[in-house]
Amino acid sequence: MPLLPDSFLPDEPLRESAPVAYRLAHQHCPTGADGCRDYHAMWQYFRQIGLLTTIGTNTDFLVATLRGLADADSCRRVLISATADYGMLAHVLHAYRLAGVEPEVTVVDMCETPLALNRWYAERAGVTIRTCRANLLEFRADAPFDLVCTHSFLGRLTQEVRAGALDKWHEVLRPGGHVVTVARVRYGAPDGGVTRYEPAEIVEFRDRALALARAKEHELDLPAEAIADAAEHYAVSKRSRGFGSTGMLRALFEDHGFALERFDSGGEEERRRDRPSCPTLGWKSERFRIVAVRR
Repeated sequence: MPLLPDSFLPDEPLRESAPVAYRLAHQHCPTGADGCRDYHAMWQYFRQIGLLTTIGTNTDFLVATLRGLADADSCRRVLISATADYGMLAHVLHAYRLAGVEPEVTVVDMCETPLALNRWYAERAGVTIRTCRANLLEFRADAPFDLVCTHSFLGRLTQEVRAGALDKWHEVLRPGGHVVTVARVRYGAPDGGVTRYEPAEIVEFRDRALALARAKEHELDLPAEAIADAAEHYAVSKRSRGFGSTGMLRALFEDHGFALERFDSGGEEERRRDRPSCPTLGWKSERFRIVAVRR
């Protein structure tokens, strides 16, 4: 069975954005073992068929939190700190519009593909944003931000780079500014250690992708077999560096100048939305919803 719908936002253009992202990735992304072309080219297709749990599983938390923070005087300047697509931008714009505030959004990422996709979505939404292609650790803000937001970013980083990311967020935020993010805890996994999919999980993942793609083949502009092959490649190459305990995740913020205003997994309803799509990397896991304040 498919996962719950990937996004609960109005006018979520997954069908339109998938071929756009595919084209952009083949224009801008590097290839090879360390390249991101396959990942960025196929991410929207994976979302479209409901293969993975992504940002849409945390929409309620993000919209409510961002709407509560939105303020024309004290929380207008927003930094989206790395992104696979326009998902976080869509949440920011939706939440701020509910609050009647027009944010000033900057998106920073190392790759031009998600930046171009964010500009595509911004134009569609009738807004202007700034994008900056840069390693986050080398990013320089021209003025302090009020809010930094990102989704499932920290789990992609080594321990050293995580610490640098938190230091950078502290640097670019004004005192009292907020970080809003979500990070996965894989209980018992080696903190910062690389986890990868087992061979049997890879097979199961491809089979599941093929079934989901065939069920939606009338909506797709790529063959189901091509999407299944891409899903297999994604599973083979996927590496995660999750947090092995809540204490490790909490300490990352508290040791780098932040006070945790909110730190929870959302309870049973959120866990139901986030039920793992196979493969699971072999660990019981939960996504933790985080609101941190710069001290």
